[in-house]
Amino acid sequence: MRAPPTRRCRRRCTALEAKKALKRVRKVGNFHLFAATVSQRSAQRRFIDDLLVLFGGKSQSVMALLIETGNLTLDDVKEAEKTFRAIAPRKSGTGTKSMS
Repeated sequence: MRAPPTRRCRRRCTALEAKKALKRVRKVGNFHLFAATVSQRSAQRRFIDDLLVLFGGKSQSVMALLIETGNLTLDDVKEAEKTFRAIAPRKSGTGTKSMS
């Protein structure tokens, strides 16, 4: 028999608190209020890093699987390319240079 939803939620919150992902902000009556200790962006980056480890550290493997499963379209790739071109000059600090 499964635990009631409130107990499962409390267990998850307690586990996330132990991992320092949540912190108790205050208690109101019989309820604990929690807040995230890391930003959503930081959590997403960590998740992506962990995902890449599962694929041997190669993003090409992840991309190939997304394409095979239909979860990545040519339009997605074009949008990613736009983002890459916008971010690449900032990361390198030199901008893009032509080879001619």
